[in-house]
Amino acid sequence: FQRIFNALNEIIDILNFLLARTRNYIELTDTNPSYVTHARNVPVVNLSETALEFGPMVVPPPRGFFGTNNIIFNGTAPTSYTDLDATVDTSAAATGLSGPAWAFMKVDCAAGASIEFIKNGDTAANHEGNSLGVCVTDNTNQITYVMMLTDGNGLLEWKSSSATAVTITLLGFLNSVPIPGDLIFDASLTQAYQVVNTGYPNALCLLKVESNNASGLNSCDVKANWEALNGSGGGMQFCNPGDGKFAYVMAPSDGAGNIQIRNDNASSRAAKVYLTSYIPKVRQPRTWLHYGTYEADTWFDIPTTFGQAMALVRFEHNTGGGGQQMRWRVNGESSTSKYNGGGAMWETGTVGEFSYALVITDQSGVFEFESNDAAATIYLSAEALIE
Repeated sequence: FQRIFNALNEIIDILNFLLARTRNYIELTDTNPSYVTHARNVPVVNLSETALEFGPMVVPPPRGFFGTNNIIFNGTAPTSYTDLDATVDTSAAATGLSGPAWAFMKVDCAAGASIEFIKNGDTAANHEGNSLGVCVTDNTNQITYVMMLTDGNGLLEWKSSSATAVTITLLGFLNSVPIPGDLIFDASLTQAYQVVNTGYPNALCLLKVESNNASGLNSCDVKANWEALNGSGGGMQFCNPGDGKFAYVMAPSDGAGNIQIRNDNASSRAAKVYLTSYIPKVRQPRTWLHYGTYEADTWFDIPTTFGQAMALVRFEHNTGGGGQQMRWRVNGESSTSKYNGGGAMWETGTVGEFSYALVITDQSGVFEFESNDAAATIYLSAEALIE
């Protein structure tokens, strides 16, 4: 009987504890007997932590890479820098992008034009030189790709070299990205690569390079710290801004946060390098996607195991002729992709050089590739991956 009595007392203690908890909960939530105007709101603890109050539910923006297909501009291109809102499409429907974000876009231009994108708030007059933010189209039915950082409101700035018809489609985005703006280099860039620490290991880094030399920067390029080859005078790792001007480039950092950068000129040139934005701790598979030759001007599928993702893909011009103008496009795209000297495309100037491109794979992990030289032997490898 004593054991039964003790067990009953334990049960009573538990019930009293639960009732006390219940009473406290009721006291907190029953602070306002009227719920008028609070439809679809949720209870949250107030700042003094003495009661609950009602407020709207806050849904955080999605993280990771999100593929989409929203037309965010369709009309005559401006010839001076103009805001472009990437959060809504031309029908005013939300795209899902929430700034600051990396916006990946397809540009379809009715005529040959040079189109520039910059981060909203950067000094527009100082943007110059081939870089990640510059793309070029030649003719109707030719497209190109570009990636640019938006501000906290999802805005970026853009202009065209001519007032021609342009359609801009948002193909994907990365929301709520870090935007430190850290000055990571302020010295003379030499012809030999110099190691620069970004402060962030295993990251995909968006960099702003500023020339501070009267002669400007000549064939300035960045690369991964593990890369053995020289970067080419083209592609998204390359820029050539003049004195007081800036341009954007991209490179992955290693496990210590290091990248390499140079100015390919016999004389050193003063420069500043800023870490504009980065994606932390990206997967760096460094996996061969293809090795071999291609028939000139013929599109091939490049399968990967990534699924839908944004990948930094390295192109190595191993053997063959002179400069290579490689093109990629989204799998299933019917328009011809155009090499552009910047944007999200490749180029190599000679055998034994490499360049980066920012590629979107479809849900099956496939993108399409084409080279302009049938005799060239090339390597394609995935250096960084955002899934």
